[in-house]
Amino acid sequence: MQTVTPHEPPSALATKQSAAVSGPRASAKYAVEAIGTFFLVFTVGAAVGSHSALAPLGIGAALMVIGLTPIG
Repeated sequence: MQTVTPHEPPSALATKQSAAVSGPRASAKYAVEAIGTFFLVFTVGAAVGSHSALAPLGIGAALMVIGLTPIG
């Protein structure tokens, strides 16, 4: 928690807190979401196209790895 120093007006504290709370820009979130969707669709397509009995395992592994990545 930040404290207000005597030479700093209270409005400066609110500006600092709002800047610290703001996360990544919306465009960055959309880009990460698009990349994750691409990898998921690519994995499902490759797994189904291979006609392998282990396709569900590959799809599940891709979902597990994508689920570990924080978006923000």
